Amino acid sequence: MKKINDLNTGNIRIFTVGVGIDLNTHLLDKLTEMTNAYRTYITPEEDIEIKISNFYANIQSPVMTDIDINFGASIKATKIYPVKLPDLFINSPLTIFGRYSGSGKTTINLNGSINGKKQTFEMEGKFEKENEKYDFIPQLWATRRIGYLLDYIRLRGENTELKDEITQLARKYGIITPYTSMLILEDESSLTTSGRMREGDMTLGNMVKRDAYFRIQQTEAARESKKGMTEKAGSASVSVSKEAQSLYQAANVPVYKSASKKLIFADSSGKRNDIQQQIKNVQGRAFYNAKGNWIDSKMQADEKSKVERIQFASEKYFELLNSDKNIAEILALGTNVRFMYKNITYDIFE
Repeated sequence: MKKINDLNTGNIRIFTVGVGIDLNTHLLDKLTEMTNAYRTYITPEEDIEIKISNFYANIQSPVMTDIDINFGASIKATKIYPVKLPDLFINSPLTIFGRYSGSGKTTINLNGSINGKKQTFEMEGKFEKENEKYDFIPQLWATRRIGYLLDYIRLRGENTELKDEITQLARKYGIITPYTSMLILEDESSLTTSGRMREGDMTLGNMVKRDAYFRIQQTEAARESKKGMTEKAGSASVSVSKEAQSLYQAANVPVYKSASKKLIFADSSGKRNDIQQQIKNVQGRAFYNAKGNWIDSKMQADEKSKVERIQFASEKYFELLNSDKNIAEILALGTNVRFMYKNITYDIFE
């Protein structure tokens, strides 16, 4: 890799196309990462003509290269994904997610090269302190962050701190893939065994505990995903590489939902659905449906937190419903909801 980097004095992009499963995904992925390109994998069940056609359609008309963006002196942007902004092509919009501090109006500068000439475009932007209308954005930012961390661990080796961050982000925002589901289940099992979490506060753990079919499906998918995180070649390695890239490039919820397609859940009627159909995002955090019982991902492990049990449709229930529009949105989930709000655990039961 060092030799390629030394020889690439012209900053040439190396796009990689992997056909089949007997290939070194680590080598191909590191090449694209190093040269700021992207990778494409074509598995045996996919149409190679369509994939190749789409690949060339995406890269044949570059618009701007060597892109960077500046948000102005009043805004400090961090953890931006993609980390290194890719080239811009015709009909391929560039969507960026990140975290920021500061607020107010600012001048945003977009810098890059067009036909070899440096260009700068200015636009006015406004960063708000808080806006409930955009509470879906943290979920998408977390999706990209997880995709980035999965690739980092896969290509550079396991890191406990990063795995813990993936676990917390995945649980909080409901980003469930075979690998993240395994991490969440392991974490919740450890927390409940040590007494640091109440069993009733488990999210994915409660879903698994109450549904044997999902438990079997999750185990099989997680085993293959874990294998792909360590192996450099083979079907599992290709699958995990594609999954990580899908998460890292996610621009909307359906994109990252595709990464969970191997996880199936059987509801109370026996109907089998994608696991994501049993997870809803309300006010920027995930709620998990364990056989009709909705569990808030924000639940605290602190045994001393105040717990208030309220029966559904009781007088006290309607008082709570009318007290705050944010609570009303959560109660709209169903008749059995367990959630945290302003350091109080509410347990709504039928």
